[in-house]
Amino acid sequence: MAILANLIVFLALLAFANNVISWLIGLLGYEGWNLEVILGYAFFPLAYLMGVTSSTEQTLRVAQLMGTKTILNEFIAYQKLGEMVSADPPLLTVILCTFQEKTRRKTIVQKPKI
Repeated sequence: MAILANLIVFLALLAFANNVISWLIGLLGYEGWNLEVILGYAFFPLAYLMGVTSSTEQTLRVAQLMGTKTILNEFIAYQKLGEMVSADPPLLTVILCTFQEKTRRKTIVQKPKI
């Protein structure tokens, strides 16, 4: 039960941070920017070098998924993957499964507190 509560709180904090970043960037006059878009541009070179697709727009969407999975949470990334049915789902699933999340490593490596 505690894991579920932690996940709900973590996702709520991520949504809050995403909205705050979107609002702050909106004050500067750039509409439509949020944390996922920023992560997409950060991971675009890696997705391009992997040769995901020939379309720049789809490569950016895959890069957003990779950034979301790596930095944020895999649940959000798989939810976004469900919305990207027109792209290549088997390739995207492999990409999302092979990237490791920092919080997952911490959960596995962390010693239990007694």
